[in-house]
Amino acid sequence: MITHNKIKCFEFKIGANNTTKRREIKKAESVLFNFGLGGFDVVLSRGFWIGEKKTYKENSFIISYLDYEKKLNITDAQTLKEILKRELKQEDILLTQEEKTIL
Repeated sequence: MITHNKIKCFEFKIGANNTTKRREIKKAESVLFNFGLGGFDVVLSRGFWIGEKKTYKENSFIISYLDYEKKLNITDAQTLKEILKRELKQEDILLTQEEKTIL
């Protein structure tokens, strides 16, 4: 018999530090470990947007957390987002949640 488990996945899309213009991955990892999350993925990315008739690009990264142990609810995820914003000097962080099916 095959069973498929459903699991919540949270993603934090984080840009470069607004002051230094560098990704602060090690600092982000420290924040997540201190928050009690024992495992997550970090994917390097680059964001693009158009403003003032110019295309901008920024080195960024995505933290993906699969909530196997049901440690994170939406309120906790929003709290973590605010901590990451403050510690990483971000104007904002895009936080998404979706349900994944583990095959």
